[in-house]
Amino acid sequence: MSQDDKTTPENKTQANTTEPSSKSSSSKPKPWFDTPAPVKRLFGRFPLQTYAPNHLPLRTAVDRSRNNLYIFTTDEAAGSGAPSFNPSCLKWQLYALYLTPSNFDSVAKPRYILPTCSNPLVRQTISYQLRQAAATELLKQSPAIDVESLFRDAEKAWEALSELLGDDGYFFAEETPGLFDASVFAYTHLLLSETMGWKDKKLADALAKHDNLVRHSERISHKYFDEIEPA
Repeated sequence: MSQDDKTTPENKTQANTTEPSSKSSSSKPKPWFDTPAPVKRLFGRFPLQTYAPNHLPLRTAVDRSRNNLYIFTTDEAAGSGAPSFNPSCLKWQLYALYLTPSNFDSVAKPRYILPTCSNPLVRQTISYQLRQAAATELLKQSPAIDVESLFRDAEKAWEALSELLGDDGYFFAEETPGLFDASVFAYTHLLLSETMGWKDKKLADALAKHDNLVRHSERISHKYFDEIEPA
């Protein structure tokens, strides 16, 4: 064995001290932000899946000579003939539904939050996103959300609709309800329904002052959902 092949204690010590530095130089730097393991496991159980968009009703309508009322509901509600609670019908009620705390807890949360997930953190996130989206939409019309102004506008809208309907059964003196009737019904039925669970009823109280609008809502509800004509 040559002198060069011998390992002295000094050489061995030097080799041991230089080896970690070699490993250290080859390791990747740790990122500043790393998702906690429990969160990774949580979202690992709910993989992201993107579904194809639903076709708009206009594209799927077959009989263009008739007005169609498209509803979005649960299997249980559909079986009992209950009308839709589609949130796209609630544009005039954004504040009452999403930004009034009592109504958000009693109406929006049971329908749009609780069925989505059982995790409290995810539910809280979705709640925040919905409320922020509602506030953002309202702020497109004014620099600040004026609650009193919102309700005054709602009262003016009910008054105008009541005057337009008059003593007729349906709008524009038609014998059967049309698309405009269906659009108005989408608002009035939800506000007047006792099963929705409204806690703050300012909008419903303003609507209830107009008997013809209340009868209009009841008439459509009975005719197309209860299959019973009102007396």
